[in-house]
Amino acid sequence: MQAVLGIVLTNLLAELRVDAARSRASVYRHGEGEFIMLARASTSQLLKRPGRGRYPDNEGIIGEAWDRGAALAFELPSTEARWRSKCTRDWGMSEESVAGIKMMSRSLVGVRIDADGSTRDPVGLIVVESLDPLGISGEQADAITTLPSWELTRRVLHEVVECLDDAPRAGAKRASTDREPDL
Repeated sequence: MQAVLGIVLTNLLAELRVDAARSRASVYRHGEGEFIMLARASTSQLLKRPGRGRYPDNEGIIGEAWDRGAALAFELPSTEARWRSKCTRDWGMSEESVAGIKMMSRSLVGVRIDADGSTRDPVGLIVVESLDPLGISGEQADAITTLPSWELTRRVLHEVVECLDDAPRAGAKRASTDREPDL
């Protein structure tokens, strides 16, 4: 599943025409008040390394995108102290969360992935980050949901979430059928 999502994210980066050597795209699944990263894409081996793994759903760009549908930040400070201060002050991130961040993104966008037009809850979100202050523009952020790969991204994430949600139930069903019958 990670490989499929990685291919989809690579296509998304190409369609956005961002510098994939200085940017990355990540897809997150939402559950129980947090996000879990499912996949990440970048041509930079350093940038595509996994981060913390779990992210609170009420902090930073992730929290705002989850709440409002989308969020954008650009021209973030270049010095680490000012950047960290902006994250805590303007984006409501805890000092602990900011300390766990490995990539000092200078521009980023988060877009919530809603379910397939139904009344179901959103399934996750995509975050595109760049090391460049204008690596992600407002124009690119607005274009994400109109890209040819967006619908594929949304559908693939929806299917992945369904499979992950069904996995424990399928395992429980198997376990119950593997037992000796009661006599």
